[in-house]
Amino acid sequence: MEILFALLALIYFVSIVFGKFLERFKIPWIFSALFLGMILSLIQNGALQSTFKSEEFQFLANLGIIFMLFIIGFELEVSTLRRLSKFIFTSTFFIILIDAFMGILVLKSFGYPWLISLICALSFATVGEAI
Repeated sequence: MEILFALLALIYFVSIVFGKFLERFKIPWIFSALFLGMILSLIQNGALQSTFKSEEFQFLANLGIIFMLFIIGFELEVSTLRRLSKFIFTSTFFIILIDAFMGILVLKSFGYPWLISLICALSFATVGEAI
């Protein structure tokens, strides 16, 4: 259990330091936690494997994801969203359209009919854009 607290303190410290480094390049600090999580997911072997697989660590990881989503939502400015609403709508529309077109081509290359390819590609594109 002590190694879990030491690991969390180290992750927190590295996340803050890396976040300050990223802010120099005008990248939001929240990306430091994402990058650190990706790096930690790659090194899940060795001595720390039992810590990463523990029930406490998984609970804290889920709690961290919820907290990160809360922070992202808390930093949104409604006035900026209203001002950029036309740009957000058109860019989202064209991104979904391009994703759907590429998905249709991929699914059609596997031999699916056009209608099935269209429905699957549109559903994947809209869900992917929402995420």
